[in-house]
Amino acid sequence: MSEVRQDPSTVGKHTGWTRNEIRRDFAILVRLAVTALVIAITAYAIAGFVLALQDLDQRADSNSSISDLDRQYGTWRYFPKIIRDRKVVENARRSMPENATYRVLIGSGWKPAMRSQWSTSLERDFLRFYLLPRRQTDSPMANWAFCLACDLTVFPSRVNVLSRGRDGMLFLRVVR
Repeated sequence: MSEVRQDPSTVGKHTGWTRNEIRRDFAILVRLAVTALVIAITAYAIAGFVLALQDLDQRADSNSSISDLDRQYGTWRYFPKIIRDRKVVENARRSMPENATYRVLIGSGWKPAMRSQWSTSLERDFLRFYLLPRRQTDSPMANWAFCLACDLTVFPSRVNVLSRGRDGMLFLRVVR
């Protein structure tokens, strides 16, 4: 066995590191710290992106499950009571050109959902504003009509029923 001998002049003395060794070791530590930081930020960004996509997916699902009227008016407290069958109104909005004129006929058998002296006015006003820029008129020359429990014989010409609600509301195209 060989014996390692130490120089007697260095016994008990610390020789220390050279400046180059300190710089090299510090640079390695800085690189490791920067690499760890970049990995942590990347992981955080990926997790945030996944959570954001899940949130957007949930919002898209809830938004696609509601009607146009719900999307535009939300939970306006009187809306469900004014127009009971939203599908008729939504079909009218999709079918009627924006430059069209229409009229609203209310028959004697119509029972408004809201019991007040203004209920038929509320229905007319809601249609007037919801169907903008289309124009509501009282003229019998209108090519489109809403019939709220009215008799179709009031029309001098033939009509096509484009949408029919459960409550007696009809959306019509007047054929001339």
